[in-house]
Amino acid sequence: MKKYGKGKMAAIIITVILVAAIIGVSSWLIAVTAKSGKYNLIKVKKSGVPAPVSGDPEEYDVEVNGIKMHYAVMGKGSPLILIHGNGDSHEELMGLMRYFANDYRVYAPDSRNQGKSGTSDELSYKLMASDYKAFIDALNIEKPLVIGHSDGGIIAIQMSMDYPTLLKGFVAFGANSRPAGMRSYFTTWAKRKYKKTNDPLYRIMIEEPDFSEEQLNKITTPAYIVAGEFDIVKLEDTVYLHENIKSSKIAILKWADHSTCRTVPEIGYKVANEFFKTL
Repeated sequence: MKKYGKGKMAAIIITVILVAAIIGVSSWLIAVTAKSGKYNLIKVKKSGVPAPVSGDPEEYDVEVNGIKMHYAVMGKGSPLILIHGNGDSHEELMGLMRYFANDYRVYAPDSRNQGKSGTSDELSYKLMASDYKAFIDALNIEKPLVIGHSDGGIIAIQMSMDYPTLLKGFVAFGANSRPAGMRSYFTTWAKRKYKKTNDPLYRIMIEEPDFSEEQLNKITTPAYIVAGEFDIVKLEDTVYLHENIKSSKIAILKWADHSTCRTVPEIGYKVANEFFKTL
């Protein structure tokens, strides 16, 4: 039997491990693509997007449901509301705002307990949906379109349940129907953060939402349920939302993750705007 020195043996072991890892990752990627491909897997290019509107938006406060709601606004045209994800603010969606401001009057509020808006001990997706309803009423916005990212997508779904005629249509990027719809590593992280901080923003992610088939079936607002191919939301849960919101379409964005719609706003713009043009 051929003998190897310790250094050469270590190199062989490392090579075997690397080959096994490459095979494992390749097999996983093939499996993910095969599953996603059944549900309108699309590759979106950044080309053909208009130049973003320059300058800073105007910023204001408005009283809704007993709290101050801060918001930014930019552009002219039909109304469009951007709703950010958990723990973020309107600033996270400024890229999208500047692209859509070419054709829309874009409003980007800070949700309750986030950004520059007011806070409360009580917090739920239903309450935040009520905040956005009050925001729309306070500013006399008629039949707005909505883009929601993550928690913002959940709020858009909740709004469509609670106020069936309020919105013209919505796009939900990376929304989930229940906590179990998120990948386990994320919910484990959220549970640890909530235990450490007692922050209700973490609590709602591990306790809410809980959208039943019956609730989702009642939605009549045109909807686009979108997720990244490598989203923290399970593909099965994205499909569950689409199949039970009868007025919805679905798309899975190739090579995208949970936040691609805001970190690469050109992609978020193209996906949402193409849907809006069909309404």
